[in-house]
Amino acid sequence: MDIREVKTNLNTVVRYNGVDYMFQGCTILKNTATNEIYYQAELADLKARSVLITKLSDVKKIMKD
Repeated sequence: MDIREVKTNLNTVVRYNGVDYMFQGCTILKNTATNEIYYQAELADLKARSVLITKLSDVKKIMKD
Protein backbone atom coordinates (compact mmCIF):
# COMPACT_ATOMS: atom_id res chain seq x y z
CA MET A 1 0.00 0.00 0.00
CA ASP A 2 1.16 3.50 -0.74
CA ILE A 3 0.90 6.38 1.75
CA ARG A 4 -1.62 8.08 -0.58
CA GLU A 5 -4.01 5.15 -0.07
CA VAL A 6 -4.05 5.23 3.74
CA LYS A 7 -7.06 7.51 4.31
CA THR A 8 -9.36 5.63 1.96
CA ASN A 9 -8.38 2.23 3.38
CA LEU A 10 -8.61 2.95 7.11
CA ASN A 11 -10.92 0.51 8.89
CA THR A 12 -11.17 -1.75 5.86
CA VAL A 13 -10.03 -5.32 5.39
CA VAL A 14 -6.57 -5.61 3.81
CA ARG A 15 -4.24 -8.50 3.09
CA TYR A 16 -0.78 -9.17 4.52
CA ASN A 17 1.10 -12.42 3.78
CA GLY A 18 -2.07 -13.97 2.40
CA VAL A 19 -4.10 -13.30 5.58
CA ASP A 20 -6.90 -10.74 5.98
CA TYR A 21 -6.59 -8.04 8.66
CA MET A 22 -8.43 -4.86 9.62
CA PHE A 23 -6.28 -1.83 8.72
CA GLN A 24 -6.47 0.35 11.82
CA GLY A 25 -3.75 2.93 11.40
CA CYS A 26 -0.48 4.17 9.99
CA THR A 27 2.54 5.60 11.80
CA ILE A 28 5.25 7.76 10.28
CA LEU A 29 8.73 7.37 11.73
CA LYS A 30 12.14 8.90 11.09
CA ASN A 31 15.50 7.24 11.55
CA THR A 32 17.60 9.97 13.19
CA ALA A 33 20.88 8.42 12.07
CA THR A 34 19.99 8.32 8.35
CA ASN A 35 17.10 10.84 8.21
CA GLU A 36 15.10 8.16 6.39
CA ILE A 37 11.32 8.38 6.78
CA TYR A 38 9.30 5.17 6.82
CA TYR A 39 5.72 4.10 7.44
CA GLN A 40 4.28 1.32 9.56
CA ALA A 41 0.81 -0.20 9.32
CA GLU A 42 -1.24 -1.30 12.33
CA LEU A 43 -3.27 -4.38 11.48
CA ALA A 44 -5.85 -6.02 13.73
CA ASP A 45 -6.15 -9.79 13.43
CA LEU A 46 -9.78 -10.61 12.72
CA LYS A 47 -9.70 -13.91 14.64
CA ALA A 48 -6.99 -13.78 17.31
CA ARG A 49 -7.80 -10.38 18.84
CA SER A 50 -4.23 -9.19 18.41
CA VAL A 51 -2.42 -6.38 16.62
CA LEU A 52 0.38 -6.68 14.07
CA ILE A 53 2.78 -3.88 13.13
CA THR A 54 4.47 -4.16 9.72
CA LYS A 55 5.80 -2.11 6.82
CA LEU A 56 3.03 -0.25 5.03
CA SER A 57 4.47 -1.28 1.67
CA ASP A 58 3.88 -4.97 2.52
CA VAL A 59 0.12 -4.44 2.99
CA LYS A 60 -2.19 -4.99 0.02
CA LYS A 61 -5.64 -3.47 -0.34
CA ILE A 62 -8.37 -5.90 -1.34
CA MET A 63 -10.14 -5.03 -4.56
CA LYS A 64 -13.85 -4.46 -4.10
CA ASP A 65 -16.29 -6.30 -6.36
